[in-house]
Amino acid sequence: MSAVALPRVSTSTNLIYNPPHRPCMDIRKIAIIFVIGALFAILAFSTIDAVVTDPRETYCNEQNYMYYAEKPLIAQADTCKPIQPTAEEQEHCVDNNGYFYYEYDANGCATSYRCSCSDGYPAAQARYELITFLLYSLFATIGVALGVFLPKQKNPLHEWIGTGFMLGGFVCLFIGTAKYFEEMDKIIRPIVILVELALIVYLAYKKLGDLKEETKKRK
Repeated sequence: MSAVALPRVSTSTNLIYNPPHRPCMDIRKIAIIFVIGALFAILAFSTIDAVVTDPRETYCNEQNYMYYAEKPLIAQADTCKPIQPTAEEQEHCVDNNGYFYYEYDANGCATSYRCSCSDGYPAAQARYELITFLLYSLFATIGVALGVFLPKQKNPLHEWIGTGFMLGGFVCLFIGTAKYFEEMDKIIRPIVILVELALIVYLAYKKLGDLKEETKKRK
């Protein structure tokens, strides 16, 4: 009986592990995004600071007060009648970032005192915070709009630039909300935060969806 030739099986196996391809993170892209975002936020801050005057510069500047003192300075303690703010007046003035200064007569005695920021300062400060909030919101809208509607099909670089503008818009939104948060009504606060959170989540999903579509097209 003739032997049947069996196929020769090699005992040596050369297994080469090929890990799945993972796209390398482009450092240049991250740098461009963060630089554009930071510069856009700085542009918003410098522009708002240039066009809107802080009330503290007009109500609380050095020309409105000569010194701060819990007790007035007097020339002759024996002849002058003591005069000084009450505890409530001092607390109110400090809360408004104010400073007390005194009026003196010919003998050097204090006759009256006034808080430098008390006359119209709270209303002016509230108006200033509202205007800055609206301007920061405007810059945030511009940044987000550039990030969403910048055409990426014409130039792949637009995706990086648009993401940078969107990041800068988010920073402006955060700064504006933080500055005006104390002035908001308690009922308005959660509504504003909820709207901003919903906007960010929506844009995040939209951005990820666009990236998945671009990846499928490339494949």
